[in-house]
Amino acid sequence: MCQNSPALQGRHILLAEPSYLLAMDICGGLRKAGAIVLGPVPREEQAHSILDHEHVDATLFGNRLKHGEALATRLTVWCLPSLLLSLEALPVDHPLRFGRPQLVLPTCTANLHQAVAALPQREVARLAC
Repeated sequence: MCQNSPALQGRHILLAEPSYLLAMDICGGLRKAGAIVLGPVPREEQAHSILDHEHVDATLFGNRLKHGEALATRLTVWCLPSLLLSLEALPVDHPLRFGRPQLVLPTCTANLHQAVAALPQREVARLAC
């Protein structure tokens, strides 16, 4: 049974994933762990809008997100913690990765929680840039 995770409790997580079914599954798992999910949104421009107007601790985005390269670049330049979601393993030098961690789907909820909890806190990530 899924329960609140201290590492995810109260963290504002932006979820940008074009697949409705994947997004709803991931969103449910994060909310059960105590995260505050912003979205999910299916389009890159919606993710940018949330980043412009909301406090976001970390972003999870799918590799099939149309124009996802622009979002990946922004997250890297702004030193925002992020996790790439994909259906297959992508090489570290792939343009969407920019060295960021990746979670290959499908996966169990425990792996999702562990991957998100491993992302640095926003303030720590900015100091490291």
